[in-house]
Amino acid sequence: MGAAEKVPEPGGPPTSPNRAQILLEINKAIASHLELAPLLKAISECLRRELPHDFAGLAIYDPEIGQLRVHGLNFEAGQEHFSIGQIVPMEGTPGGLAFTSRRPVLRHRRDPNEFPAERMKAAIDAGVKSGCVVPLICHGNALGTLAIASLRESAFTEADAALLSQIGAQVAIAAENALNYGKLRTAQREVAKERDRSRLLLEINNAVVSQLGLKELLKSTSASLRRIVPHDVALMALCEEGGSQLRVQALDVHDPLKGPFDEGIVFPVEGTPEGEAVRSGRPVLVAQQADLARFSPLTIRMAEQ
Repeated sequence: MGAAEKVPEPGGPPTSPNRAQILLEINKAIASHLELAPLLKAISECLRRELPHDFAGLAIYDPEIGQLRVHGLNFEAGQEHFSIGQIVPMEGTPGGLAFTSRRPVLRHRRDPNEFPAERMKAAIDAGVKSGCVVPLICHGNALGTLAIASLRESAFTEADAALLSQIGAQVAIAAENALNYGKLRTAQREVAKERDRSRLLLEINNAVVSQLGLKELLKSTSASLRRIVPHDVALMALCEEGGSQLRVQALDVHDPLKGPFDEGIVFPVEGTPEGEAVRSGRPVLVAQQADLARFSPLTIRMAEQ
């Protein structure tokens, strides 16, 4: 997309009857969609009747990385130059310029020199020739951007940019609501997770004070833990006299076909995750196959069973 053109201030010239109807339909779409991805698709479908476009995208600023992140897309097949979750850099993109300047960015033709980011090169390779991006501003805060693009040059006018700015003002309110809703859902999940963990600790504490045998204690603990941390095998091993070996005292196998251990089996302390936990007094996490490399060949063979 090419050299800078004059763009209107948000609000622009009077809205035509057709465009007023589009704004009304988009307002209804905003009221009925709480999530951003389906909202963007609904807006794009409404807008396409008045502003034909081949691509529409909605990006929200991510303060953790200081960049824009794609939250909504709508495009014809073969235009997959963006995907949900992708980053839109602040430097070298129309979206970054619209967000930082808080003004619409309208370009009638492509210009790789003006917007050199790799994301824009991908868009140009996909055939994008012109486009318009407007900032999403709500209560004085810039939240993200709304963009449309076309495979034709000069597909959009200054009046189109003004209309998109009006729509952006509405979408910004929906975006703020969606972000607040997301934060609420995250907080609710954290509360539920903490409640489940507290319940788990209470159940395990009750099992301990019930003076169960080791096998019954492990089985009860494993069953409670499985609800929060799914697992196939749980075992309890104690050091043998001398401290160089561990013996499996209790075993709980969720799937009889899984698990390299049997009750009573003895294995070395040295070179095993269990031994490292005993000697360090700290948890040992083996999250992936590569984490086994620091342990003994015996441990690796047992893990592969």
